Amino acid sequence: MDGSQLYQERLTRIRQAIALEKPDRVPISLYGTFFLKYGNPEAKLVDFVTRPEWADDMVVQGYRKLQAIDAGGPPVMEKVENMGKLWLAKARIPGRELRDDDLWQIDEVGLMTVENYDTILKVGWKAFMEEFLVCRLGYRPEDLVPDEAGTKKQLEKYKAAGLVNFVGGFAGGMPFDVLSGGRGMAKFFADLHRIPDKVEAVIRVMAEEMAAEEVQFLRKAKPWCVVAQPCVRANSAFVSRKVFERFGWPLFKKFTDIAIAEGVYVLFHMDARWDGFLDFFTDFPRGMCIFDPDGQTDIFKVKQILGDRMCITGDVSPSMLAVATPDEVYRYSRKLIEEIGPSGFILSSGCAVPPNAKPENVEALVAAAIG
Repeated sequence: MDGSQLYQERLTRIRQAIALEKPDRVPISLYGTFFLKYGNPEAKLVDFVTRPEWADDMVVQGYRKLQAIDAGGPPVMEKVENMGKLWLAKARIPGRELRDDDLWQIDEVGLMTVENYDTILKVGWKAFMEEFLVCRLGYRPEDLVPDEAGTKKQLEKYKAAGLVNFVGGFAGGMPFDVLSGGRGMAKFFADLHRIPDKVEAVIRVMAEEMAAEEVQFLRKAKPWCVVAQPCVRANSAFVSRKVFERFGWPLFKKFTDIAIAEGVYVLFHMDARWDGFLDFFTDFPRGMCIFDPDGQTDIFKVKQILGDRMCITGDVSPSMLAVATPDEVYRYSRKLIEEIGPSGFILSSGCAVPPNAKPENVEALVAAAIG
């Protein structure tokens, strides 16, 4: 079977799961830096910086070794050295600030001031953001321009290998988290209590600009699925229900409704803990969304509250993949399939498969799905 046929077979399986139907088997979705070394044990994380096309080839090679994986894609869809800009921050990268095989880090230096809120209200989000990144954080103007041709080439490489990619783009943006990164978490959370009206006004300005860009992107690129992750730090371990309802939920609602109106599926990539806010997500239409927890949210509670509304992925944690035994991974994966699935379920890692995952553990996860 060639890559095109394999892609269509896998996409059909995934669409059936999203529609809360029972496919021929539970789909498998795995993303992460693990596949670099699984594809080539000599590779190092610095290769994503110094020779990214080669690194992508090695990741694809890793996926080909585990032929049953349905969904996967590039661990890095942006130049690693520019990843910090998404959080109004800098990035510490392997081969520069870090050792060659260390995972990159976001360095939240917190240079945004309270006065910058007024600047955003005056000039708008995009104008402020571009000036801030260049003049305050030292990014080059060319770093702010998306490499559309490079991204297209990269994604075609994975599609040719038969891999379905959920990350067809992003629904809106991350207003809450961007401000948290720009201000620094402690200062931003103080702002939420000290000047909540101003923060809310700024988030609304940002959300309006991001929503307009979302509509343009969806109509031009026509992705089948996009990722919504507007406010990771507005989770139920960090903020009260009242704070989430005011600052976080309107972002999920706005960006998701836009995508659904355009006929696009939405994957909620839900890092951190969301147990206390799950009921909000019953608002969305059946069979259009995917809830993707990272191992901190109780996935069985997700099933109880959202299982009749949306597909669920998960939730074999990075720590389990790194330190557990293959038998433990296999048993937990089977428990997920039997109790969360088999309908409306996609077996996955919690967030990404980490670079230090044991190969035999990832293989055990896959084995649990294919029987």
